[in-house]
Amino acid sequence: MKKLFTLLLILCLLTLLFSCSEQEANDSGTSATESSPEKTSITESEEETVYLDGKKLVVFGDSITALGSWGRSSANELNMYFFNGAMGGITSTQGIDRFDAYVASQSPDFVTVLFGMNDLIMTAANTPRVTPEQFGENLKTLVEMIRDCGAVPILMTSNPLNPDLFYSVQGQNSAWYSLVGTPLEWLDVYNEIRER
Repeated sequence: MKKLFTLLLILCLLTLLFSCSEQEANDSGTSATESSPEKTSITESEEETVYLDGKKLVVFGDSITALGSWGRSSANELNMYFFNGAMGGITSTQGIDRFDAYVASQSPDFVTVLFGMNDLIMTAANTPRVTPEQFGENLKTLVEMIRDCGAVPILMTSNPLNPDLFYSVQGQNSAWYSLVGTPLEWLDVYNEIRER
């Protein structure tokens, strides 16, 4: 699973970089495939590696990010600086409050955002910590904040959860989810918001 996360993040970063370099080339009136005289011996894949050298990746989110090693592995593979600004147990709302101290202060080039698992947890019957609507607004706010500090946002999807373990590990009552189905179905609601 860790290798899959790392591979997906690397592919996302390379796709973003290629589209950014093509846009910069279009803005300057040159083709993305044209190379400058000093780069004539560098292949396209080497140019992408050179572009990532010295860039900074900040991973931001809840415990899935805080305890995961996929961010550091991705940064190492791409020769980037790395900072883990995540913290277990927090919601996207709390992430907004922590943003300046744990993301903007790091002067990132790329920021992954992975919230949702704590947002969807019910505090009472059919009452999530953060509603899907507010979660969507929080993601928009985080994307704007990331762009305002000059970085590229990368929204990540929460991993599937085991409904059998969810209730006991999170201390949840299954009756609290009566209107939304299983916790896995409820998680899908939050994951789909990222696609909008």
